[in-house]
Amino acid sequence: VGRTWIVSTKNGIDSVLNTEIPVHGKQTIVLEELWRVGGETDDTIFGRVPRVAADPQGNIYIFDSQLCQVHIYSPEGEPLRTVFREGDGPGEVRGPRDMVLMPDGGIGLVAESLGMVKFVDAEGDPSGSFRLGATDGGNYALMSGIGEDGSVYLTGRRSSAGENRSIRKRRNFLVRSDLDGNETAVFAESQTVRDFSNMEYVERHELLPFQYAFDVSSDGRVYASLNRNKYEITAFKPDGTPEFVIEKEYSPFSRSSQDRKRFIHMIETSMEGMPFKIEVKIEESYPAISILNRGIQVTPDGSLWVLSGRGQRPETKGVMAFFDVFDSNGIFDRQVSLVAPHQADQVGIVLVGGNRVIVIEGYLE
Repeated sequence: VGRTWIVSTKNGIDSVLNTEIPVHGKQTIVLEELWRVGGETDDTIFGRVPRVAADPQGNIYIFDSQLCQVHIYSPEGEPLRTVFREGDGPGEVRGPRDMVLMPDGGIGLVAESLGMVKFVDAEGDPSGSFRLGATDGGNYALMSGIGEDGSVYLTGRRSSAGENRSIRKRRNFLVRSDLDGNETAVFAESQTVRDFSNMEYVERHELLPFQYAFDVSSDGRVYASLNRNKYEITAFKPDGTPEFVIEKEYSPFSRSSQDRKRFIHMIETSMEGMPFKIEVKIEESYPAISILNRGIQVTPDGSLWVLSGRGQRPETKGVMAFFDVFDSNGIFDRQVSLVAPHQADQVGIVLVGGNRVIVIEGYLE
């Protein structure tokens, strides 16, 4: 009586069923800008910035996938150094999709089409690379990653031949790999098919939640969204075994016609240069848990911060976004609204600890 959650068991796995009422209520935090880099008031120019992260010392790492570089700044915003560049040699990369920080200070860039992660050390000197599945002859494309001691968590897909020349089968995955490219644990996977004789971009097949909406706690627990249209997060043990499921009462949040047009335009723009026309088919509602905004983030204190589709489009004036915060047992602890002059469906929001938030303007454009 009086609790805002119950625990049940489904298929041998505990589910924490949370109501819409957080245990400790709602909190509003007004953000104060400390410093900025790039934009009209700064000489620094960024191309595309899909990932920003911080190390334990508070240094900020800004990954520019267009320029194939990582810019490193002090906690006070002073530029320290820039590592990586475009190319095929050591310390160089082409077509990087994501960045991983390693506990030893190393930095890795995830090269999509090569299925490879290339590293530099803390000083920016080349320190090796690995190709996922190098021994099985598969065609791998990587999308995102998170580093830990001796391993990298990776999402992507492996393509293989289908029934005829126009069909490619895809295994979509979230795995952990050792630094030799061997999968050591599988957390999520699904099978889809690409038909090159009828080119379509079908959002529910192409943009899977676990490809971006996942994070890893300091003790190796993996949190991932597996169902686009359900507010549900699966917590996995380090070996890939489901530990429990977090659920919360949630009703779908429909996209407006303007939202739909904007999203379709974003997809079509990303496919410019293709030698054939692609039909784009998208969903009527936002994902229950934001995918492209990396809607699952674990903060250094072990709290799980979740950005829902509704949290991404708050109705309260002046609120950039609101996050649902869960404790390590999956209980809905509080809801935190962040007040700032930005819109969460247009920016990236990165929680880096130490009461700091990084906002990436133009993140989804």
